[in-house]
Order: sequence, then structure tokens, then C-alpha cells
Amino acid sequence: MDLATGAYRSTDGWPLVDPLDLVLEIRRCAVGIPSAIARGYGNGEIEAVASNMAEARDLTRQLDAQIALAIRAGYCSENVGSVFQDQVGIVRGRIEQAMNSAF
Repeated sequence: MDLATGAYRSTDGWPLVDPLDLVLEIRRCAVGIPSAIARGYGNGEIEAVASNMAEARDLTRQLDAQIALAIRAGYCSENVGSVFQDQVGIVRGRIEQAMNSAF
């Protein structure tokens, strides 16, 4: 949840209309991560949890790529983008740890 709210704060000053739709895509991925996890656990079946955890992990990879694009497009500095990517990496690590311990 912190990553999702941080994504909204971080992208607040970025252009809302851009050819890459980075603001929309970053926010979609950041919100999609906890949503995928909740959807998996809400189903109650182990296969659904595993599938949705994998989806959440994949969304962190997409988010990494989108942040890299935002840096290249000049929407944020390399330092700010790096901090954001570090946060994404922490979340991905926690997801992978949960996947390894549960499955």
C-alpha cells in the first residue's frame, strides 16, 4: 500500500498527458500490486494465491521499466527514480519471499 500511495505522490507533478502515458501506467501498476495480492488471498484457493502473487511480482517488473522510462523522459531525476526503484525492489523481494515460503 505504501508503494501505491508513494507512486501517486511521486507522479503528482508529472505531465498528465504524455506520449508514453507513464503517469497512468505507473499508477496502474502500483495500485495493481496490492490488488493482485488481495484478489489471490480473497479467493482462498492456493492456486489463486500463487497465480496472483506471480502477477504482483510481474507488476513490480513493469513498474521498474516504467520508472526507467520516466527518468529517460526527464519526468524525474535519476536520484528520485532510483529511490522509487529501490522501494519497488523491496516490495518485489517481499513478494518473492512470501511465494517461496508458502509454495
